[in-house]
Amino acid sequence: MEAKEKVYYALGHLAYAIAKADGEVQNHEKQMLHKIVQEGVKHHHANLDITAIIFGILEEDRKDRESAYNYAMKEFTRYKSLLKEKHKLDFVQIIEKIAQAFPPVEQEEQAYIERFKKDLQSL
Repeated sequence: MEAKEKVYYALGHLAYAIAKADGEVQNHEKQMLHKIVQEGVKHHHANLDITAIIFGILEEDRKDRESAYNYAMKEFTRYKSLLKEKHKLDFVQIIEKIAQAFPPVEQEEQAYIERFKKDLQSL
């Protein structure tokens, strides 16, 4: 797997952690991720497929959210040279959309989003 693909692999872990933050992954959250993949985000659309696949695998394996989040941040740190400012902004928007897909955004989800923003800025 190329380094660029590993960033989207990590995004799949992050998206899963956010969706799982309120206890269970909701169908609306999965549908939102698939909608994001179908619409594509300008400079990401081909790689977002990787994100959706990883999300699905983690859901089937019932991975815990903290492990998924930690893995994502480890990979983002490893490949931080590939994370341009536009990627960081897009990734925050993607996880916010996933969290908002099943209102209300729970306190745990918001905490993960804020944590991600802070962790991402430190890269």
